[in-house]
Amino acid sequence: MNMQRKVMLSLVAAGMLSIPAWAGEFGVYGSYWNTKDANSGYGGGAKVGWGILELRGTYFNDVTTKRVPDRNDFKIHAAPLGVGLKFDLTHDTSVTPYLGAGAAYYLLSTNQGSTQDEVGWYGVGGLTFNTASKVGINVEAIWHDVRGTVKNLTTDDIHIVDRAHLDLSGLGANAGVVWKF
Repeated sequence: MNMQRKVMLSLVAAGMLSIPAWAGEFGVYGSYWNTKDANSGYGGGAKVGWGILELRGTYFNDVTTKRVPDRNDFKIHAAPLGVGLKFDLTHDTSVTPYLGAGAAYYLLSTNQGSTQDEVGWYGVGGLTFNTASKVGINVEAIWHDVRGTVKNLTTDDIHIVDRAHLDLSGLGANAGVVWKF
């Protein structure tokens, strides 16, 4: 990941972590994403919400982890930063189901060749298991829809392809802790 992307991701993460007191909800989670063309990967993220507005950011170090063999393997690093709407289907209950959707800016980089950041969307459905202490457990399914292009792909000094189109769309899951303020 180049320096500009690292700085941008760090600023977004610091901003999200510094504003939970102003928000109605703040959460951190572990994440899984199974992409159509690259395979799958694990990561972590955070989300913050004000009423129906929600911001979320996740980082995946490698969404190609199940590729075999892994030696000299092509890797994609992804960091979707999203803004969307989330609708709770019940209120003041021990379990709160919700649905949401939004737009996302996908910071993409690779260890071989080059790629550009892309714009896509996501849809989410989940459950929050609430407690009396305003801390809850959150599980959700998320669909990412994004496509990318890798240029000048090479391995072991052999030029493989000038341009490869990748469909990174796929189903994921998040699980973590949510604080309500």
